[in-house]
Amino acid sequence: MQDTDPVSFPRQEGTAVWCYITHLPKGILMAAMQEQGIRCLVEVDDNYIVGAPHGLSKWTREMYDEHVKYVKFSDGVIVSTENLAGWYSKLNKNVWVCPNSVEPSDWPVPEKKDDGVLRIGWAASHSHIADAPLVRRALRWAAEQKDVEVWVYGIGDAVKFPGRVRKVKWTDNLADYRKSLSLCDVHICPLVPNAWADGKSDVKALEACMAGAWPIVSSAEPYKPWHDRTMVATTAKDWETALRWVVRNREKVPQLAAEARDYVLSERTIEKNVGAWKEAVCG
Repeated sequence: MQDTDPVSFPRQEGTAVWCYITHLPKGILMAAMQEQGIRCLVEVDDNYIVGAPHGLSKWTREMYDEHVKYVKFSDGVIVSTENLAGWYSKLNKNVWVCPNSVEPSDWPVPEKKDDGVLRIGWAASHSHIADAPLVRRALRWAAEQKDVEVWVYGIGDAVKFPGRVRKVKWTDNLADYRKSLSLCDVHICPLVPNAWADGKSDVKALEACMAGAWPIVSSAEPYKPWHDRTMVATTAKDWETALRWVVRNREKVPQLAAEARDYVLSERTIEKNVGAWKEAVCG
């Protein structure tokens, strides 16, 4: 297009859902859509109003400020949790809660090695750096036990883990990620409560279950749906206690993982929750 040409969206049908909109070019395009009568929603799965607690660069803070501006003039916001709804409803009166869900066909049948080794994992992006002190000692202890392996995914590039803790490098390939998660029998989901963490969802627990692993979760806000379904930890001592129990009761882990997976498949699939998305997208 030339500078004088009107903006055109020939493939757009119905509502446009903008994910993590933070830059001026995207804002201009969304405004152009609205001028042409296209309904525009912003979708978020984290609290991009406050940001992560380990510090924001000037560039990141500017991105978040832009995000707030675009949320305000959008036609509404889709969020994954009630906590996020509380924050974003201060910026836009139209907010829909669409819980994170899984599509079972995305996930291969979990294949566990039958070698007598218990494998414990933590999959986390760099936004979880603040949570590492909660589990570092527990993971080190577990890694030193007989017939136990400990794997950290992604975050091992940014945080040093002592002892025999092993690292799985970050990947942008979802199929590879899902397959690698199934290496483990247990996945931990630690969180230090704060405005940023409280806005997260329980997606890590969902993914753990689909990978055939038993999730152990934090007592923080995002994992409330799991607090009566699995083991819960708050302090570093709690996490060490939890992993000690797992190592000493490893024969119980497969059944616990199967029960957790049954919950996800019965309550947390796209098919089960698509109605919330229909309500948001159709207005």
